[in-house]
Amino acid sequence: MLELVFVAVIMFGLGALIVHLYYKSRIPVLIDEAVKNALNRSRASIKGDLAERFLPLDREKFPYNPSDARFIGDPIDYVIFEGYTDVKDKGEDKPIGIVLVEVKTGGSLTKRVQKMIEEGVKQKLVKFETIRISEGEENV
Repeated sequence: MLELVFVAVIMFGLGALIVHLYYKSRIPVLIDEAVKNALNRSRASIKGDLAERFLPLDREKFPYNPSDARFIGDPIDYVIFEGYTDVKDKGEDKPIGIVLVEVKTGGSLTKRVQKMIEEGVKQKLVKFETIRISEGEENV
């Protein structure tokens, strides 16, 4: 019986040693793969952010006056006040249109909240409000 326990301990020890040696050799490879994946995701994210920020400068892809665009980033990328520059700089007397723009790069998908914003616009759940504060409340 003691011999059986001794053999079991030896076999367990050998098994543990083999597993240890296998994973010891795999750990640097796994770490390298994880780092490469993280860097690739980071690069893609940075490229997407840059594409979003500089899109108004690309007249072929951005049909609005860049001066009318306001980048907000989240939950959508741009609010375009279409005609704002003409009203402000040229004194034109016309209503200013409002366009919400979401920029997507590669295979990125529209987020649920962005779809809900789009649905709200379709249902005309858009309004303009002025909130006035009384004198003396400015420092609150």
